[in-house]
Amino acid sequence: MCSGAYCLSSNLRNSPGSRADCGGLGWIISTEGDVLAETSEQEPFATRDIDPDFARKSKATYPRYVPE
Repeated sequence: MCSGAYCLSSNLRNSPGSRADCGGLGWIISTEGDVLAETSEQEPFATRDIDPDFARKSKATYPRYVPE
């Protein structure tokens, strides 16, 4: 959110008791910090369309344009 970039995470998910329990939570978060998708046992794969132009425009909004 501070950078105005989309954030995506991917994680291997195994059922509890089978090999390593990696947790399996993956997510897609918008430039504004909104959760667009999360993976779960019911939804092991998630995909969303994202808008690169929106990310570019987000970089010009407060507080992202303030120099550190």
